Amino acid sequence: MKLCRAYCSEIPQNVLKNKSSIFHKSKSVLPLPTQILHPFYSPSRNEELTACFKEVRPELLDGKRIMPCLLKDSVTLAPILKYCSLKFDTVRGVNKWLQEFNDGRSQKRYVFIDDKDTTKYCKPSKLEGTTPPEVKELAELFNAQEKDIELQTLDSVLDELLTSESFPVFCEDIFSYLLEHHVKSIENITVIVDSIKCRLHSDIDQFTVAENLIFQVLLCMKKKNMEASSKFMASLEDLLDTLGHRFHLPSTASQFQPEVNQAVLEYFINVGKVNECKTTLGHIISEGFLPKERISVKYLQLLDKKFGTQPSESNLLKKFAYISDFRPIIENGETSCLFNHLIYYCRHFNEVASLCDIIKKRVCAKEIFDDCLGSFIAQTGNLGSSNMERSSNLCSLYLTVLPYYKNKLPERHSALFISEFAKHQNYQMISTILETQEMNISADILVSILQKSQKPQLKKESREAQEKVAKAKFIRKYVLNSDDKVASDSRARALSFLDIL
Repeated sequence: MKLCRAYCSEIPQNVLKNKSSIFHKSKSVLPLPTQILHPFYSPSRNEELTACFKEVRPELLDGKRIMPCLLKDSVTLAPILKYCSLKFDTVRGVNKWLQEFNDGRSQKRYVFIDDKDTTKYCKPSKLEGTTPPEVKELAELFNAQEKDIELQTLDSVLDELLTSESFPVFCEDIFSYLLEHHVKSIENITVIVDSIKCRLHSDIDQFTVAENLIFQVLLCMKKKNMEASSKFMASLEDLLDTLGHRFHLPSTASQFQPEVNQAVLEYFINVGKVNECKTTLGHIISEGFLPKERISVKYLQLLDKKFGTQPSESNLLKKFAYISDFRPIIENGETSCLFNHLIYYCRHFNEVASLCDIIKKRVCAKEIFDDCLGSFIAQTGNLGSSNMERSSNLCSLYLTVLPYYKNKLPERHSALFISEFAKHQNYQMISTILETQEMNISADILVSILQKSQKPQLKKESREAQEKVAKAKFIRKYVLNSDDKVASDSRARALSFLDIL
């Protein structure tokens, strides 16, 4: 008997090279934990467990490309700001990546800057209570409002005072005296700043002296409610640059005391210099200090003004870059103003959950939820690809905040949840809230909520049928059988809803 060789008509393929295979290596770049710029997102325990137990293509944030990252170009090594997706090719190494990510976000000890005590930067001048002729001349020079003071005129009077043998004084005493008593306009402060810059290479030979004078200049502007002119902004910028060159510093912010850096940060916010704000804020946080929360909120307001409250994807990416150092500020937040700004940075419910987790750790958690829960409900209702997903997210948010009110939400918050659930056709949750929260909502209002609700986007017929049954029960129980006297047009609309079902 002759043996025959059997041949396969199809050539077997390597599943690792087949692009349609789930085992094919993804082309997307997984960022390192240190390259992620998100200031408040942390994967939940459920997310971590799901990622560590999924053998193929584990992911965070459903693999959406929404994570702001600062990468490096593979050829030029230039920094690249872009969105990335947190997708892993295999489960191998996921736990190590998560551990490194969480370790980099561990809570350190930070101290809020106390700006109430300014005595160490604003010491009384030696000119206080004295009446030398030169001092009177200096006072008359600043009190005259006919024209701006020339730098040469101010310097000539200063030279007379500094060379006087009868009344020895340092130039910083003169500047402090002028800022405290005789400055009446932003032009006056500008000429003082120019004079300080000129004397950095002669009379002012210590960094702390110049630092104190800069703090006094900014404090004087704040006390007298003066707005910075373009000339003043240029003069102060030249002074800071000259100070860095004079004492061989890469950045003056790296050597300033926290109180001075905070004053400089607030000035940069007021004049709208976001790059300088980011640099100064980074130096403050790296030293273990935090600015006052009102200043952090002003910084967020500046970013909203520059990039918009509902920015495009590219502008939102820039906003994330400017708040990449914000995590310790958020974790130590005490007011709802901060979180009201941050909620609109969320594009996935797990980001909202991360913000809620941070708030829950604060002593004033209930007060924060009182003020910003409305914003959380509105934003959560927009996150998700279907009514079912958005409704599920709202349920999670509802169960998260309920314990802080001892299972009895304020009526305004319950009404917001009802309105949002109605948009997503979840009448079962509306019924649950009405029963558990014991709300007194008229049948007419409920009918108007029904009328504003969207059409269901559910694909499964069984699920759609369940929603129709729940809606019919809701209408019969809370509208038609209500103890309230229902208006005839409202009853007609409610009956029309039943006819449609």
